[in-house]
Amino acid sequence: MQRSLRVLLPAILLAILFGFSSCNKDKIETLPLGDVNIDMYELLTYSGREFGFQALTDQETYPISYQIRKNVKIEGNTITVNLQDIEKIDVSGVQVATGPASTYVTLGVLEDGTYDIQINVVDKINTGKLNIFSNLYTLSFDVSDGLTVNYDTLRRVPNGTLWGYLGYTDTNYAEPAQSFIDTLLSVGATPLNIPPGNYGYFEYSQDSVFSQPVDDKYTYTKEFYLNYNQSLETLNQILYYYDFNYRQLYIGIRWFYEDGKKSAIISPGVFEQKLRLPGRLQ
Repeated sequence: MQRSLRVLLPAILLAILFGFSSCNKDKIETLPLGDVNIDMYELLTYSGREFGFQALTDQETYPISYQIRKNVKIEGNTITVNLQDIEKIDVSGVQVATGPASTYVTLGVLEDGTYDIQINVVDKINTGKLNIFSNLYTLSFDVSDGLTVNYDTLRRVPNGTLWGYLGYTDTNYAEPAQSFIDTLLSVGATPLNIPPGNYGYFEYSQDSVFSQPVDDKYTYTKEFYLNYNQSLETLNQILYYYDFNYRQLYIGIRWFYEDGKKSAIISPGVFEQKLRLPGRLQ
């Protein structure tokens, strides 16, 4: 969709600038790494369900062109992650927002079971267990030093989950926003019925309330949480119709499905740019 491409272009250009600057600089500039906090996440990719976490510094005043350097080693059921320092990425002439220095640590597709995990924050050693079940992950440490786990349990998004939100600033778009959801229901989507918990991309509370990060630039938002196991082509046709006819209606929609080893995030096509990580929005 044209709108999705406009969202992606600035991120692509910034990534290109990062690449050029990394090639051209003679010396890596680094800063000491202080305490960090981590969020777990799961991605659906062509390889399957990939597990990982995002590490962020507790200090949130760095330009986002600063990233935590790391290395990862996986040997059998033993995972070792070293968080070393903070690298400054030169993006001369590009205005960047401030926030915590961060890094994504993707551990790949892991079999269900128990893993010994060690996360070293410079010289601070944290040893613990990562448990992977068919429906959730748990992460715990015997003693933590310089490391905070923001939530110790991450539920896995079930196959067929379809969710997102519609954003608009004009009340005239309230009716087509509701019509979009009604159309999804008319082609086979049903209300989502899942156990309470943190699913990374959204949460479902003990009080039966769903919540997800939404962009605060929209005056009004309408969220939806559904189960859908029908046609991807049908979804794309619905998206095209509303995207073409209601230009001022933002549609963010994601669908976890598996057909062989395929899965999809339909629109906007990548994580929201404001996402620190699924479930950890500013």
